[in-house]
This record gives sequence, C-alpha cells and structure tokens, in this order.
Amino acid sequence: AADRRARLERVLGHIISREGPVLSTVERSQLIRRVVDEALGLGILEPLLEDASITEIMVNGPDQIFVERSGKVEQLPLRFGSHEQLMQTIERIVSTVNRRVDESNPMVDARLPSGERVNVIIPPLSLTGATLTIRR
Repeated sequence: AADRRARLERVLGHIISREGPVLSTVERSQLIRRVVDEALGLGILEPLLEDASITEIMVNGPDQIFVERSGKVEQLPLRFGSHEQLMQTIERIVSTVNRRVDESNPMVDARLPSGERVNVIIPPLSLTGATLTIRR
C-alpha cells in the first residue's frame, strides 16, 4: 500500500507540474495528499485517523464531522462533497471487514483490522442520512 501511495504521489506531482495550475509547494502537497487520500484511503477522514489525539470520529451526514480529543467533542470545518462521497467512504470501510451496508442491511458494527470499532447506520434505519462512528 505504501508503494502504491508513493507511486501515485509521484505521478500526480508530475501531472500537476506539467498540466496543472501554478501552486505553492504547500498547496501542491495538500492537493496531492487530498487526491491520494481519496483514491487509496478514506478521503477527508484519513488525516483524522492518523491523528493519535483523536479517540472518536463521528460523521452525521456529509456536512457534520465531529471528533473527540481529550474527552471533548468538537465539530470540524470538514465536509464530504456529497452524500455519495460519504457512502463511498462508508463502503470502503465496511468492505475491509468483508461486510456490506445497503437498504436491506442498513446497520454495521465491526472492528477494523487496525483495532478501531466502527458503527454505520444508513437510511431507512437512519432518518437523517448516513452516520458513521469510528472509535479507538
């Protein structure tokens, strides 16, 4: 996985250098990171999962993302681009534990290979849209 990530980062860097807009080094790195996280990881959740100070990630639909740090819950200024993007991320998560989530199976509780506990609830069980909780 690390090799794939490094290769994709190199390819994207080359494409951006040749075809992309003029970006600062920081902007370029951020863009590459976001694209690689979306393609190979869990998108906007990836940096949150890497942050050891976060003990819980709570997603209530595409527009509300909360984390718990040191026993305090805070809402982040992050959002998924759409409900579909959130569902794609949820499907990636549950597929790592050979589970599926859909209207006929709208709730999944599982433990990820890395040890985190995951709870997903989608419509029709959830009346307000897809929810995702990841606990360490």
